[in-house]
Parts: sequence; C-alpha cells; structure tokens
Amino acid sequence: MKDCSALHTFVICAYKDNPFLEDCIRSLTAQSVRSSIILYSSTPTDKQRELAGKYNIRYHVDTDGHGIHHDWNKALALPETPYCTLAHQDDVYLPDYAEKMVDALRRHPDALIGFTDYADLFTDGTVKFWRAYLLVKRLMLAPFYLKRCIRSGFVRLNVLRFGNPICCPSVTYHLAKLGGLGFDAGFSVNLDWMMWINLAKRPGGFLFLKNCLMYHRISAAMETSAALADNRRQDEDAKIFRMMFPASVAGLIHKLYALSYKSNRG
Repeated sequence: MKDCSALHTFVICAYKDNPFLEDCIRSLTAQSVRSSIILYSSTPTDKQRELAGKYNIRYHVDTDGHGIHHDWNKALALPETPYCTLAHQDDVYLPDYAEKMVDALRRHPDALIGFTDYADLFTDGTVKFWRAYLLVKRLMLAPFYLKRCIRSGFVRLNVLRFGNPICCPSVTYHLAKLGGLGFDAGFSVNLDWMMWINLAKRPGGFLFLKNCLMYHRISAAMETSAALADNRRQDEDAKIFRMMFPASVAGLIHKLYALSYKSNRG
C-alpha cells in the first residue's frame, strides 16, 4: 500500500456516541493509500476512546465547548500534513478517495480546496446517486464540468451565489493556502458555505473531482436534519443570500432554494 501519511490527514470530528462512527473509521482505514487519521472530539466518550485504540488512530480531546466552528477550526489545526479532510462521523469514504484527491491536489498546487461528487447513504444501507436536490447541485457546478480547477474568483463566487453545491465532508483543504482563515462563529449550519465564499475571494483554485468518492449519510439524527427542524438552516440561508443580493432578490432566491430542504429530511 502506498503511504501518503506525510501528505494527507483525515480528522474525524466525533460527537458523543454516534452509531455510524465505526463505519466511518473503517472506510478511512480501508483506503487504497495510507493517510494519517485523527479522531477529534469535544464530547469524549469511552466508546470513542475504545474505537481509537481498536484502529490504532490518534485520539485528541478538546472540551472547551465553544461550538461547531471552534471544533472544526481546532480540527484543521491538528494535522502536520499539507492536506486535511474533515471527515464527518456519519459518512463513508470510498476506497480511492484519498488516492485520487492527493494526486489531483499535487497536480494543482495552487488549489485552495479539492472536493468531489457524492451520493446519499440512508440508514437502511440504500445509496442514491440521483435525487432532485443532488441534480440541482450538479447543475450549479456546471462550470467545474468544463474546467476541473477554477481559478477565477468571479466564477467561484457566482457558483456560490445561488446556494452551496459543495459537499462539506467531501472537501480536502490545502492547509498552507488557508492563510489563517477559519470557520465563522456567526454560523452553526452554513459555516461551510461561508468558508467557501471567503475562500473564493482569495487567489488560488477550487478543484472538483467528478467521481463519486464518498457517501453522505441522511438520517434524522444528523445535525443538518435538526437544523432544518428548528429553522436554523433557513435563517442562515437567508442571511447569506442577503449578503450576495439586494433584499428583494435575496428573498425570492431563498424561497426557491427552500424547496430542496424537504429532500434532506431523508
């Protein structure tokens, strides 16, 4: 097995005792190349510690409790490698995710992030690649199907202006290119979308791998589903649209975008 542990790290952000955490860990240890793996948690449990020991991965605990933006920023600060993927505990990474991502990023050294296509994974094991909202996201990414790495800030911002088509757990960060930029404390759901917007204003590229290289789990226990239930996502979507458009246009786009919320309820 090729060793990429000096180049790439998966940091798994774990929250309490998630029933899918071991599935995520297994998918990372089964990669076609070897990456460094860190299990990070601000809500440590005996089960997390047991899994870290079972799979011989580093376990890092930080109980400062400042929210998800703090956890993700802390997780990004842990690797000693150029590239880092924040692996979500619910999700599964296909065996060639790391190999294809590291290879692509090495061939595009100015890329700020690399991200991939993905499918939805349901709790019964069903995988769905074609869903209405996934098709909408792929249509939003149309410029990336024409050019794999987009360096134009204008194009990147216009892709993001109408919504967030980038699947957060599919993203690998080129850490040296972030320049200290972190996740915004003003968001608890759309902190990834806000990050992409801020990165789109910086020199460099966004790199898209058209392969489906990970499965994003859909379940009622997901933070995204909880956010939909208490309207946090809707509120944060509206906040970003107001940043990007005049108020009247922002309201119209937000209403249209909200039609896709139903899909994420599984």
